[in-house]
Amino acid sequence: MLRTGLRRIDGEVFYIEKLHKGVYTLTKVNRIYCRRKSQYQLIEIFDSEGYGVSLYLDGTTQISSADEFIYHESFVHPVMLSHPNPREVLIIGGGDGGVLREVLKHSCVERVDMVEIDAEVIESVRKFFGPSFSKVFEDPKARIIIDDGASFLRSSTKKYDVIFADVTDEIGPAATFYKMEIFRAMKERLKEEGIVCLQSLGIVEHVGAQSRLKRALKDLFKNVGVYVVYVPSFTGLWSFTYASDSCNPAAMSEEELRKRISKRGLDLKFYNPEVHDLLFKSAYYIKVLEEVFW
Repeated sequence: MLRTGLRRIDGEVFYIEKLHKGVYTLTKVNRIYCRRKSQYQLIEIFDSEGYGVSLYLDGTTQISSADEFIYHESFVHPVMLSHPNPREVLIIGGGDGGVLREVLKHSCVERVDMVEIDAEVIESVRKFFGPSFSKVFEDPKARIIIDDGASFLRSSTKKYDVIFADVTDEIGPAATFYKMEIFRAMKERLKEEGIVCLQSLGIVEHVGAQSRLKRALKDLFKNVGVYVVYVPSFTGLWSFTYASDSCNPAAMSEEELRKRISKRGLDLKFYNPEVHDLLFKSAYYIKVLEEVFW
């Protein structure tokens, strides 16, 4: 099996990352900023060729400065805009601050609780990713809670309009976030018209995960759906799964989306009503890939 991580090849440094069985990526590293083992995971930050400053956790790409806005805008805004007045938001994970930044763009938001288990991820991002990330942690509307997200969901009594789960893959410490126990806890923490959304993994790297997640959530919620975006630094299509008894991002009209984007004063680089439509149409790839690989 090919060794992953930092490797010197022909006098230059590269990072080898495993995507799935037999498939790896090779990225040139221009500068190493950080390599540290926290209590929970290996944190690595590099200046990578083509993608800028990049964060890896346990050998897996999390964000890159060149294209992180594609992931974060696609994750957050379809869900936030589907809610008529999201004032209180919970983020589980999301230690890089990208989801927090996008949520705070909505003028109607009054409070955001972000629960991240690993304080060293936040510390590393604040140090190496610049003010566009670091300043969001100081926003007066944000409350940063260093805690295990699953424990927080079980113990908290507060209810939210929107809950985002931006945790790592369905193995290791984050595996619990893909289980029914946590889905029930999330629903308990939602207000009556609330909506929850999870990053639901790459559709090639984790074939079948999205359908399993949808089936589980349909036992708890009326409206469940998946949308997909291509993230260059992930070298593939990434998915997000939402669930709600009231909101339905897939049913939003272009007119209503434009109206809410304008009313909330959103300043966006990637997401717009045309992209919104493509995100949901691209989810058809999931069905095709499952038929091919299964």
